[in-house]
Amino acid sequence: MMLRITLRSAVFHRSALLATAIVSMFGTVLVSGMAGLLATGLRPDVAAADRPFLTQFPVILGSWIVGIVVFAVLSTVGVTLDGRVDEITGLRLTGATPKQVRRMVGVDSAGVGLLAAIPGVAAS
Repeated sequence: MMLRITLRSAVFHRSALLATAIVSMFGTVLVSGMAGLLATGLRPDVAAADRPFLTQFPVILGSWIVGIVVFAVLSTVGVTLDGRVDEITGLRLTGATPKQVRRMVGVDSAGVGLLAAIPGVAAS
């Protein structure tokens, strides 16, 4: 029953979930790009003079990218949840437990993140 409500809620709030999906997709593209650059730096046929740059740069920039992407995803999920306060309140008033509401939000967020990561990996 809660899965059906979760899916209907996701369809109804698709524009808000789209923002999270876009942030997740572009974050995946950026992180995958840095991982590819790091993999290039770790190859044995890379010149010794290029190795420090090709290993340090993606680690440093990739760490910043991961932090920014995590912040952006959490922010978009927070804004999405702020827009769904009435819906969540209605669910609580009709008998949904806090655990069910958390699970609904988690399924929404994880589903959007995973679906957005697929084209993000394909694009990188």
